[in-house]
Amino acid sequence: MANFVLNGFSSTPVKKSSSRARSFHKPVHLDLDVGVLSDSEDTFSLLSPIYHDSFDSGENISQASVQSSPKGRMNTSLSSERCELPKTPSDRMLSPAMPEKVPTSLSAWELWLLNKAKEDRIKLEKRAEEERLLMEKKKQEERDHEQKVAMINQRLQDWLKMKREQEKEEQNLKQRKEQKALVLKMEKQREIELKAQDKYNEWLQKKNQENAEKQKKLKEEAALKEEKERNDAREQKRSLRNG
Repeated sequence: MANFVLNGFSSTPVKKSSSRARSFHKPVHLDLDVGVLSDSEDTFSLLSPIYHDSFDSGENISQASVQSSPKGRMNTSLSSERCELPKTPSDRMLSPAMPEKVPTSLSAWELWLLNKAKEDRIKLEKRAEEERLLMEKKKQEERDHEQKVAMINQRLQDWLKMKREQEKEEQNLKQRKEQKALVLKMEKQREIELKAQDKYNEWLQKKNQENAEKQKKLKEEAALKEEKERNDAREQKRSLRNG
């Protein structure tokens, strides 16, 4: 048997003799409800007899225990429990907590190996669960990032559409203003042209009137001159007649 300290247990049991170490490889009545191993080389070397291909299954162990020891016949009912697959963390959470049955025929060294294997299995299951949760978290973050990018793109498209509509409206307003200004300019130009035409007509009328008066005056002067010349001619004839 292995020697233990601190109330009969220690982190690593110490073998008492080499004969006990050799007897460890004999078939024993163990609860093999373990599914994983630790990465530690020491633990793997300690558990190698249990997980080695040459090691008997739980059913063979049970039969060997029944043939070799009377206590083995009392633990025959435990062989079916050893054949069950290890439960996953989700199965353990869903199933009610049941106390594990530990065969009383196990030695302290075998109990330590069994507990060590279970601890390693729990650690690996915990690590696998943490990795699964981390993977789910990463996938959720990726989905959130994709949704955020899609939302940003949608907002950008909406902003660009609104900007294009705003620019189009501003362009239409600018064109309307330019057209209105052009109409006002044309109206003003038309008004200026009308005023200029009126002034020209007024000037032309005045000019024609002046020309008419001038012609009339010239005619009057010509008539007076002609009348004077006739009078002078009559006077000259009369003078010649009297002389």
